[in-house]
Amino acid sequence: MQKRLIVVFCAALILEAASTAYVSTVADHHPTMVALAALGPWLNLPFYGYMVTSGTTKERIRITLAQSLGYALGSFSIYLFL
Repeated sequence: MQKRLIVVFCAALILEAASTAYVSTVADHHPTMVALAALGPWLNLPFYGYMVTSGTTKERIRITLAQSLGYALGSFSIYLFL
């Protein structure tokens, strides 16, 4: 279970950082927006797979908390760098 939480956290962190960067590349009309848009669905795969295979509500809550913390830290890291 611990490995799942780490994978979900890292994927959420990267996904949020990429989506925040995607917004700025779209605003600047930069061609890298296509690559960032294509990255998102692949980073979501751990969320879907782990949520489906988790057997209890407690596991789902832990996965959701790891995902939420990853999103928050990903957003904050982009805030610090931009």
